[in-house]
Amino acid sequence: MSIEFLNPEYTLNPRRMYNNPLENAGETGCKKETMETENKKDVFRDTPLRYLGYSDDIGAAIRVVCNKSNNIFIKNLPKISYIPAGAYITADVVSTYNKSKEEDGKKTAVKKAFGEAVFQGLTNILFPILIVGASQKLLGKGFNKFVPKLKQEISNSGEKITNRSRDIALALGGLGTLLAVSKPVDNFSNEILMKKVINPVLGINDKEHNKISQKLGTTQG
Repeated sequence: MSIEFLNPEYTLNPRRMYNNPLENAGETGCKKETMETENKKDVFRDTPLRYLGYSDDIGAAIRVVCNKSNNIFIKNLPKISYIPAGAYITADVVSTYNKSKEEDGKKTAVKKAFGEAVFQGLTNILFPILIVGASQKLLGKGFNKFVPKLKQEISNSGEKITNRSRDIALALGGLGTLLAVSKPVDNFSNEILMKKVINPVLGINDKEHNKISQKLGTTQG
């Protein structure tokens, strides 16, 4: 009995499986770091779920239109818009607490949950309301000066006369401003307020975040 290979010139070479063992080891390390980074991904900040937190901001922008509606649902829409945002914020704070409690203990978990609540309160409630209010006020002044059709007319009794086109333009302007600044505001709140102000005040040292940043920097370099 004889066994013939299809290619007699083929010679077995153990190194064929690993032409460059160091290179393969490096690839494995990169994959591992990538997986670790993905596991550390914050679903409440780094996924489309984040947009739920903007529902009340949209409500604030369209308030100028909704408040003058005769429809009860539309009139209360700005208030209703706080429900998804409130649920999102609550879920994020609870998730932060539970995750930190397992990794860092109850005391640190309370601090991190409180810090997250402050972050969400700033980025989803305070800043957007201020931004929408300021942008609509500036737009209103601009309309009064330069756009006669959108000018706010006052009745003889001193009451504002409803101008539906003006209200819609203000709502769209508020929404546009919100979309334009939402990402920079999030980055400012996270990189400046959270990391440089709130976390140090609360005594939180985010070592894990620093480790991930260092790994990413090393991998990209």
